[in-house]
Amino acid sequence: MRKNKIQQITKGAMLSAIIGVFMLLNTMTSLTLFAILPYLIPIPFILYAKEYGYPQGIIMLFVVFVIGIFLTPIEQVFIVAMYGSIGVVYGDLAKRNLNDKPLILFTFLGTIVVYAVMMFLFSSIYGFDIVGEMNQLKAL
Repeated sequence: MRKNKIQQITKGAMLSAIIGVFMLLNTMTSLTLFAILPYLIPIPFILYAKEYGYPQGIIMLFVVFVIGIFLTPIEQVFIVAMYGSIGVVYGDLAKRNLNDKPLILFTFLGTIVVYAVMMFLFSSIYGFDIVGEMNQLKAL
């Protein structure tokens, strides 16, 4: 039992450090690394959540969020948190041995929710009124 817990903590720390290095490299490359390779962000979360489940994946997501606050701009931290949440959902569903169709469907729906949250979050951070823009489009 103790060996499994130590292994779980070690894997979580290593995967969190990998994501932290990836965030730091993204900051050093003027935030272009995530623009080119955004699909690499959820992979460590998928691996960890598939092996240890949803609650442990959320803990890893929180750890990466805290690491990101110290290393990178806040926008990048939110992007990693959003993509990481997609990875945690996918990893947990894969752990439950779902067929391909429900797995892809739930991940697709989760991705839509995450992108909607990102759109409204970043628009409010940068002072863009997305609801006002939608009303202007309706008026046209």
